[in-house]
Amino acid sequence: SRGSGVDGLSAMADFIPRNGIILCRPFLSLDKSILIEDLKSRGISWAEDSMNYDQSYERVRWRNRQKDLSEYGLSPCVIERTVRRLQRVRTALDFYVRRFTDALVDFNPEGYVSVSKQALDTLPDEIKLRVLAGILQKLNPKKETVSLDSLEKWLLENPKKTTMNGCVLAEKNGILFVAREYTRSPETVRVLPWVQTKIGDFVVLSSLAVDVSVGKTACSMTELPYCIRKSVPIVVSDTDILVYFLPKNKKELEKKLTLDYKNKKKHIICFQLKEKENK
Repeated sequence: SRGSGVDGLSAMADFIPRNGIILCRPFLSLDKSILIEDLKSRGISWAEDSMNYDQSYERVRWRNRQKDLSEYGLSPCVIERTVRRLQRVRTALDFYVRRFTDALVDFNPEGYVSVSKQALDTLPDEIKLRVLAGILQKLNPKKETVSLDSLEKWLLENPKKTTMNGCVLAEKNGILFVAREYTRSPETVRVLPWVQTKIGDFVVLSSLAVDVSVGKTACSMTELPYCIRKSVPIVVSDTDILVYFLPKNKKELEKKLTLDYKNKKKHIICFQLKEKENK
């Protein structure tokens, strides 16, 4: 009734990775009455969720219409079969999204993402939207889902620049760049010795007390659209600043820092801090 896509109609998954564990729901396909009878036969009590009977929830109102729906062929068995088929479709779509993303989407250690617009445009629309949704969710993990309406609007209008899901998207020289939206940072931040100091979505660490300036552009990033450059903080200091690296970006960042110091540049680009990531 809400015009959901494949993901919305695929319902709840049997296995979901969450916070480093796999959440398993092995009884999703079983009717509730079977579970109740089994528990009764074993003399095991259970808890009832009062929200399952609260008419203010739309899912409860639909469940109460189940008898009427079954008369028109929408029985629980038929719905379950449809959901199972849609889950199979979602798994296939996710496979091709991962393959394209791993091969052609560049997650830059400075905190922005780039991808060839031509390569993106060769994809079927559904795959293209899912690739973009995946990029937006990685850049802004606090937002669990990306609006399908917003994605479809971007696909239809194909703008050179837009904002979505707390991110800015801009195209330049055939490359689509995506970064978190610009947030105003203080011009100077005092970093105490060996204290992780958060600046926007970034963290710096120094062996000495030092004042760190936060710029919004860098000569080495002139290939980026201006709205992307100003969304990528550059930390500038006259004193060496030590950086803790995220494992997946360590080699790229070390290489960049080595090149910067060979050129005697006095800036270090810090890593983007992940949710609940302290190292």
